[in-house]
Amino acid sequence: MKLTITARHCDLSAEEKTFIEERVNGLLRFYSRIIEAHVTVVEEKHRHRAEIKVNINNNVFFSEAESPNLRQSVEQVIQRLQRQIKRHKDRFRRRTVNKEELVSMGREASLPAEEAEEMSLESDTRGTIEEMTLSEAVRRVQAGTASILFKDLSSGRTKVVQRQGNGRIDVKEMGPEGRE
Repeated sequence: MKLTITARHCDLSAEEKTFIEERVNGLLRFYSRIIEAHVTVVEEKHRHRAEIKVNINNNVFFSEAESPNLRQSVEQVIQRLQRQIKRHKDRFRRRTVNKEELVSMGREASLPAEEAEEMSLESDTRGTIEEMTLSEAVRRVQAGTASILFKDLSSGRTKVVQRQGNGRIDVKEMGPEGRE
């Protein structure tokens, strides 16, 4: 993390600079992808104002606080930034839902083109395809079956649920000719 400290209308002692550096570096505990931080300390009359601008993956977070004591101002600003960063991190986590969660919620997981494998089904005997719900098919695959071809009760479409080598469960919808 690149850290810049600017002092206006005052001179910062070495102790104050190290205090500010330690507190700003403490933000890395909450989010390790902080690119840069710019701290500005302003002294006006008997007040100290601290401003911190933090850049995280092109998202800029800003906070400022004013108090009679420099350390108190820096502490207030750091606490406000911690809340902002935690909120940002939680929002980011909620946006990224992995495919296993989609399957467990009963929704289909769509695979990117490069990740999708060619699947062919061959059978010597022709029979009826069992009808069941998606969650029932997923439970059977989790119980030990490698893959299941079934007709989904809710949509009436033919689907395949299969377990990959890494343990992930994928759901694929078959077209009218038995192809994906």
